[in-house]
Amino acid sequence: MQSSPRRFQLRERTSQSHATVDSLVGSLGSLAEYRRYLDGMQAFRLPLEQMLLSAPLPVRLSTWHPQAVGAELLRDLADLHVPMRHSVVPRIEHDISRLCGIGYVLEGSALGAKVLYRRAQALGFDSRFGARHLARQSDDNGNWRGFLAILEELDGFDIEVAVEAANATFKAAEHAFAGPKIDAA
Repeated sequence: MQSSPRRFQLRERTSQSHATVDSLVGSLGSLAEYRRYLDGMQAFRLPLEQMLLSAPLPVRLSTWHPQAVGAELLRDLADLHVPMRHSVVPRIEHDISRLCGIGYVLEGSALGAKVLYRRAQALGFDSRFGARHLARQSDDNGNWRGFLAILEELDGFDIEVAVEAANATFKAAEHAFAGPKIDAA
């Protein structure tokens, strides 16, 4: 009997963590909520991107290039006068299964970015002001499809380690979005 594809195993086994983060992100129905979202994104996304882009990935992941939206996010933060937070960049993960767990969360966020981008547009933000990072993430799912192809084909992959890393990544997002709140100003 064939087991379900790895992506579906990861989705099933991280669904609670994912739901918690989604609830903390909220509806983005106001400027204050959107600014808080940007604040959480900087605390979550920027350190992980720096980690992934600071050192070469293992050869078996060399065809995957994590989608970087940090530059756009920094511009969005500046547009809306969201103060910068100090963040600690995690150590690079050398374990392929652990990297895949992290990648699953980061690359999968492009799917949710489509919904968030529409909500940001309803507030008046777009690819030129305030929602550049969402526009970029929404624009291309090629990274997601490429990542999934690698995920399914990897030899020596440990689903338990990947699930643990994905849940830890969602926990980092939870901490970032539940962390210090900025003023609505």
